[in-house]
Amino acid sequence: MQPFALVGLLLQDDGMKSVSATYPNRFGEDMQTVYINQIPGGYSKAWQGATVIYGGHYGVDQTSGTPTDTSSNGLYAPYEQLQPKDWQLLTPPGEQLGEAYRRCCTNS
Repeated sequence: MQPFALVGLLLQDDGMKSVSATYPNRFGEDMQTVYINQIPGGYSKAWQGATVIYGGHYGVDQTSGTPTDTSSNGLYAPYEQLQPKDWQLLTPPGEQLGEAYRRCCTNS
């Protein structure tokens, strides 16, 4: 949960509760969490059945649903709708997309 939303809940402030709706495309965590049926490709569920996935390192535009990664041919766009065996390999260092970040910086 975004800190603004938590504070909004605690203070019962509607503006803070919906800060992402008021200011779309400004908070990475919101842009990086996407409903799978709103990304390109016609998916209704991810490979493991999830309907909400990680939207890639640069996230997804909250108004259009399109990945915001335009600089690397979609390398950092959503990929968790695919089975891990289909995730791209980064060269260098030769590891699977997202794994180093997942190990160092997240709890997933």
